[in-house]
Amino acid sequence: LAEEAKDRCCFWRFVLLQLSILRADILSDGMGKEMAEIEALVEEAAELVDESHPKNPNYY
Repeated sequence: LAEEAKDRCCFWRFVLLQLSILRADILSDGMGKEMAEIEALVEEAAELVDESHPKNPNYY
């Protein structure tokens, strides 16, 4: 598919199927700054498309 994309004017379209947060922690550096550490499971799909395909507004 990657070689085919080089030969034609194509691009990858990624679609998020599901996002699950497995763990989220708030961490402090002791100086008053905090940051979040998040472990997530991302399920996505990709397809190779060209400009002749209509854009699906659900993807954008």
